Amino acid sequence: GRSVPAAAWLNFTAGALTAALLVWMGRRLGHVWAGRLAGLAFALYGPAPFYEGQVLSLALIAFVNTAALACLLAWDGGTPRNPRWLVGAGVAFGVSMLLRPNVAPAIVAALAWVAWRAGTRTDEALRAALRMGLAVAYVILPVLVRNAVVAREFTGLSTNPGIAFYIGHWRGADGIFGPVPFEQGSLQRQEEEYRREDSKRSRRLMTSSD
Repeated sequence: GRSVPAAAWLNFTAGALTAALLVWMGRRLGHVWAGRLAGLAFALYGPAPFYEGQVLSLALIAFVNTAALACLLAWDGGTPRNPRWLVGAGVAFGVSMLLRPNVAPAIVAALAWVAWRAGTRTDEALRAALRMGLAVAYVILPVLVRNAVVAREFTGLSTNPGIAFYIGHWRGADGIFGPVPFEQGSLQRQEEEYRREDSKRSRRLMTSSD
């Protein structure tokens, strides 16, 4: 729904699960205290609860990325290895791509690691990497198709680089996040406001792909 408190509690839950996953990963690697310290450090890390209380995706990004790594660790340590963990990692990485696509290089690195750890046979390596890659594609392809249908052009997944760059470098930037002059302070209308300003300055109508 549109409940802001519900969204905030979802973020707090994601934060708690992230800390729990860090503890589990440490135990899985045979370093119980390292896992506990990692979970505690994350729980006490100031920006974590701050952003968890905001209606932003950062807490969910941290959770799904940690969940993807946990799935990879569970797959690598299994005897025998369960391919479902690779699917889980792919789904988690796919959700992360939808939330913040600049995780893509990490996904490429994870695919290479999976191929390396899968075994010495080429077919085993390719099968493992393909299984995870298809899980990633399963999550993001429907959104790519939807964007193409709605915008009537290929738009890809937005990373908001233009918005982030302008916020950090416009004339009044002071190193602290704040609205620029033409913003009305609404995150829901931010993209529309920037597109209108871009169209005004470039003297041409900006599209979704721009």
